[in-house]
Amino acid sequence: MKVRQRIEKPHASLYAHPRVFKKLREIAAAEDCKPHDLYVEGLRMVLARYGYDLDRLEKGEA
Repeated sequence: MKVRQRIEKPHASLYAHPRVFKKLREIAAAEDCKPHDLYVEGLRMVLARYGYDLDRLEKGEA
C-alpha cells in the first residue's frame, strides 16, 4: 500500500480593507489576470527596492 504524503505550501495572510481587495479584483479583471498576480508583482517591486530578487529567493539562491 502506497502512502500519500501531503506537502504543505507556505501560507501567508494579507489583511486589508475589503475595498482594497475589491479594487484589486477590478484591476485584475481589467488586466486579464488574477489578483494573486498583482500580489506577486507587488512583492517583486518591494524586494527589488531592497536589492533582492523574488525568483532567486524562491530557488534558495539568495
